[in-house]
Amino acid sequence: MVKLPSENQITKAGVLAKVSGWGHRQQINYPKLNADRDILHAVQVPIVDHSVCTEHYPYGKITDRMICAGYLGIGGRDSCQGDSGGPLVVNGVLIGIVSWGFGCADPQYPGVYTDVAYLREWIKRTGVFVAFISPSKANDRIVGGQEVDIADYPYQVALYVDGELSCGGSIVNEHLVVTAAHCIHENYTYAIRVGSSSYKHGGEVYQIDPKNIIAHEKFDSNSTDYDIALLRVSQSLLSENSIAKAVKLPVSGQKTDAGVLAKVSGWGDRQQKNFPKFNGNSSDDKLRAVEVPIVEQAECKKRYRSHPITDRMICAGYLDIGGKDACQNDSGGPMVVDGVLVGVVSWGSGCADKNYPGVYANVANLRDWIKEHGKI
Repeated sequence: MVKLPSENQITKAGVLAKVSGWGHRQQINYPKLNADRDILHAVQVPIVDHSVCTEHYPYGKITDRMICAGYLGIGGRDSCQGDSGGPLVVNGVLIGIVSWGFGCADPQYPGVYTDVAYLREWIKRTGVFVAFISPSKANDRIVGGQEVDIADYPYQVALYVDGELSCGGSIVNEHLVVTAAHCIHENYTYAIRVGSSSYKHGGEVYQIDPKNIIAHEKFDSNSTDYDIALLRVSQSLLSENSIAKAVKLPVSGQKTDAGVLAKVSGWGDRQQKNFPKFNGNSSDDKLRAVEVPIVEQAECKKRYRSHPITDRMICAGYLDIGGKDACQNDSGGPMVVDGVLVGVVSWGSGCADKNYPGVYANVANLRDWIKEHGKI
């Protein structure tokens, strides 16, 4: 049993606190999917001065009932999706409850926790512990988009990992699906659903033999470079009775001009800044899509100074505006311009952040690899 703090007990800035949970191990710029979550993890993070935290969240409403912790200017350690409600402990005392934040382990944004000391009197009065669901980091669906019909996005695929929706994908011929390499992990089962606007029912479901999954051999989970994979299905995905259709692939090295609007679709989170890390009421299983403009490569590199933007990446989003983007569980899904698959949802800092565009695998610059391994 963990101890509770005294009412209004102060924890000084700089003190190391322990956070634990089974949530995602996603950090800034890491892939939008995390596996291997069945083992409890813990991390130590320093308490951040309340006034400093308020400066970093100018629109985030840091109240007296919140306490912040994290490595400002460094990042790399934090709680994340699936950790919500978990403990922040100092010297055996529960000082915080995992609540919200912008992204995970972002050097500019510390994690925000419910301040238990401030709410100690309420706990004493009610005599029960309640799960706090506060504004934070997670689950709604594709950011700033709208519901669409699969008939208008017939190439869209839902990818299931161990029976749960984890990623998207794109049909590129009757036996082949393109997705992101970071969606693929060893010792998991995989299946896809095609031809349905819902990821829960309808259309056709196909099991994927692990032997027919090819992730790019140069994929780097740290840089997320070469983030592309192929799924080969023995049956035809394009039967006469199916809505499913293949999307065109670009010519090798084909350029997509900055400012061109691209369509991104998927069943992933509609997360925006400061939305909850947990949303048990979300029952929306409908496909959604959003249009985002391609961002100049040089500008994208400026925005992600601490993370390499390589030639195998292409960026898109509303810089200095935000509000529209792909998000968690959209990974591997399509970014399409004029019926051509120009990108595969890969990574980003948060979702729909005005300062950080979404980053996609550049299909044109990976076209030769697709041709070699997909025979297409």
